[in-house]
Amino acid sequence: IWMAIRRATLHEVQDAKVKAANDLVRGVHQACMNFSMILDYRKRSKAVDRFSATAMNYRKATAAGALVDINNGRFFPWLTTLSMAAYAVIGVQQLQEGLTNIGTFVATFGIFHEVGHELEAGYEIMIEMFQAFHAVKQLTYMLNP
Repeated sequence: IWMAIRRATLHEVQDAKVKAANDLVRGVHQACMNFSMILDYRKRSKAVDRFSATAMNYRKATAAGALVDINNGRFFPWLTTLSMAAYAVIGVQQLQEGLTNIGTFVATFGIFHEVGHELEAGYEIMIEMFQAFHAVKQLTYMLNP
């Protein structure tokens, strides 16, 4: 469910990062190929300004991508903490009423922790797969005009 909610944001960020990286590489290539012309016509400051703007756009795109990655990475630990807190409240009430014993309470608490950890690991794998798939998709578009 979380992936479905975050899918559009992930696509947007990945597309922006790819576009910014392509623009940066294109800018470096153009500067290298036209270096003698830039020197001959004394356009070094203009070329530097253009490259600086491109580099700044790349930095902004990667920073936005890093922020999304951080937010996505914090979701499952947050969800695990809330689940464990909710179970602690419910479990303590059950202990007080005599519906469960302390061993069951502690074991179930540990299970919540392990399930949360496994969900987090699975989500990280899904994000890596999404990023790899996105890269393959971009490559396919570039190879099939």
